[in-house]
Amino acid sequence: MLKVMNTTNQVLVTVRPFGDWVRASERVLAAGATLCLETFGIEDHIEELWNQGLSLLISRISFVSCRDVAVAQSILSLVTSQQLIAAQSPRVIIPFSKVTHDQLEALKSLHPIPRLSSILEVEQFSTSPWGEAEDRLVLIEGYESGGLCGSDSQYILFQKAISSLGNCRIIVSGPIGLLSFSALNSQGIFSILLDEQTLLLQDSYLPLRSRKILNRVNGRQSIVLRSGTDPSLDVRCICLPGKDSPGYLFGSTIEAPQLNELATWSSDWIFPVGEGIDLAKDFSQQYRTLGRLISAYRSIKVNSTSATSHPNTIATQFGVKYPIIQGPMSRVSDTAEFAASVARGGALPTIAAAMLTAEALEKILIQTADLIPYLPWGVGLLGFIDSTHLKSQISVLKRSKASFCILAGGTPAQAKEIASQHLRVFIHAPTPELLDLFIKEGWRDFILEGRECGGHIGPLSSLNLWERSIRVVLGQSKAVSRDVCLVLAGGIHDEASAAFAAYMVQDLVKTGATCGLLVGSAYLATREIVEDRAITRTYQEVSLQCSNTVFLETSPGHQSRCADTAFSREFNSLRDELVKAQVPVREISSRLDQLILGRLRLASKGLQRGEGGLVAVTENDQLQLGMYMLGEAVCLINDQTTIHQLHESIRNGLETPARRAQQDISERAQPAGVVSEYRGQHDIAIIGMSCKLPGANDPEQFWNLVLQARNQIKEIPEDRWSITDFYSADPKETNKIHSKWGAFLDAVQFNPIEFGLPPQSLSSIDPAQLLALVCVKEALQNAGYPEDCLYDRESTCVVLGFSGGLGELG
Repeated sequence: MLKVMNTTNQVLVTVRPFGDWVRASERVLAAGATLCLETFGIEDHIEELWNQGLSLLISRISFVSCRDVAVAQSILSLVTSQQLIAAQSPRVIIPFSKVTHDQLEALKSLHPIPRLSSILEVEQFSTSPWGEAEDRLVLIEGYESGGLCGSDSQYILFQKAISSLGNCRIIVSGPIGLLSFSALNSQGIFSILLDEQTLLLQDSYLPLRSRKILNRVNGRQSIVLRSGTDPSLDVRCICLPGKDSPGYLFGSTIEAPQLNELATWSSDWIFPVGEGIDLAKDFSQQYRTLGRLISAYRSIKVNSTSATSHPNTIATQFGVKYPIIQGPMSRVSDTAEFAASVARGGALPTIAAAMLTAEALEKILIQTADLIPYLPWGVGLLGFIDSTHLKSQISVLKRSKASFCILAGGTPAQAKEIASQHLRVFIHAPTPELLDLFIKEGWRDFILEGRECGGHIGPLSSLNLWERSIRVVLGQSKAVSRDVCLVLAGGIHDEASAAFAAYMVQDLVKTGATCGLLVGSAYLATREIVEDRAITRTYQEVSLQCSNTVFLETSPGHQSRCADTAFSREFNSLRDELVKAQVPVREISSRLDQLILGRLRLASKGLQRGEGGLVAVTENDQLQLGMYMLGEAVCLINDQTTIHQLHESIRNGLETPARRAQQDISERAQPAGVVSEYRGQHDIAIIGMSCKLPGANDPEQFWNLVLQARNQIKEIPEDRWSITDFYSADPKETNKIHSKWGAFLDAVQFNPIEFGLPPQSLSSIDPAQLLALVCVKEALQNAGYPEDCLYDRESTCVVLGFSGGLGELG
């Protein structure tokens, strides 16, 4: 069965030497993809694996992913002993922070590729001798990935790499779906390394038992653990509850024995998977096989039209210039003056109610209405706070002149209580599953905020959340989808990030759905936010100098993203001590919540509650004791800007054509030195096979016959026809056959009703035609195309081959 490939997107696929990995590797290659061998977990067994058959496959493996230099040196030694020519040697992928310049020189023959997993590493690579190599190929991998993971998100890393690495060819890895890859590709990304996406497919290398377990988990269960033997090593995994599970918290230390179980897939309670397991579950239903999934990624076409803002945006609906909502920021966006500056700048400001008393909130809302009486603005509420406190805030909100409300951690029932003809409510949907549920409950306005945001964060990163949530809306009826409004949030701060977001929603806006962007932390760099006393100059300087953000987790699932400051280090140090001392989770949460009290106000306003009320603190105390909530995007912002410049930059991104020009396509088509033997100039992939041959009812049985050199020639079976009636040893005797030897098919069960044939017609149909129907059906099933499956029939065909003239002898 053949499928025509429409583009030259380069797809790499990770395989691990577990389970049926050799067969999976063959299928990857047959689909026109490139093999990447992952060695995490087998570092001490590479030579043993080599002797078991890796040496036979090594010339067809294009990349080997190594945890450190020692593993790469082992690969080099084995490749050298095999005397492979340079074109046949795999390239090694090594964490940038794990290799020195001298070691790099020693591995030169393997053309090492750096794995960049943080903003800092991208910056360091751009000025390193490695970055000056002629073949500038890099791999970026964020913290969403299962197993060895990065420290910054894929979305933020991609933006940093595009801006810092010039003409480097970039491979992205992690839980990136088809919409995300299309958007990344349009922005200049070279290729993708698939890993978790393939784990649950029918022909995955994973054993069936592991696949069944992983089908019951989801990406939001994944946590990051730190190696007890190598503190620089972070692994993302899913830990199932049970008697053997130690009940890890986010950021806990995992000791060597448990890490080995995780890396070798030898445990029933801990698995090296991350957010990508959600995509794996979707793809196992939609694509089923490696060939079909690889084909889907390879056949993505870059849209050369501009990714422009669509008329049906929140800007049109609210009557403002920009489709931008300023995100509510606790203890920051709580001044009427700053709200007025955002509104006059053409966007939609939001007052953060947070834990403000009803009296304090009402005062701010009245001031806001007085300053901008004819412009729309909104209020952000927390749906999970004490119900009495929340009701008092809702009462104030409903008496105000606010045009909209953003409800974080809320439900449609709460939203219905708040909403009115003049007050629109946007609910945070932290997962695609909740989005689908909320839509079924009748709600239509949503905020999709990824983990890249500042302050309280959800369970999923932007790329994963946006991708799967957009799919949820596209799967609704036309009447429902055109009424939905999705506002993307998390990591949006400039032209490039806005262009990417615009590309993500292109299919969505075609349905008539409304879209918009929510921008939060980027406002921390504006001149007006300091002038309007929303934050102090010190807070802004912390934001502009921030190169790394951290999570502060008070209890499982309750995390906040903050700047890496003295307070955040104090917080995590105390938390680690409490976890190590095996203090109950409830007590840990209580003590950490107590530690946080007042720290947001101290950071943003430089005020601390004393005996006589709020008092100013010194700048040093503000720096040392303040809790600076901010999103990952601040790590990409180094200079002060204005609200107008920020808004214009984002609008330019929405209206800028996709960056990938036609001349880039040929340059980025394939890594240097990687030529797939399976790809010809017509780009045709064999994705399914079937056969009916003597002694073999499928390709696997036929291959076993070939390997065992078993001859299928035998005497004519008695159940075929009587030899005595037809056979004669005398070649001169007429009307007889003169050989009693042949090769014969096994009996094939044929149900005419299944193929729409009347049973009485079988006697007039050549058996070869009936066998052809059976073989075509089995080839389609082998390709992952069952009877009820929709697939691209225009670029798919079945090629038949058979021995003619069988007639009654068949």
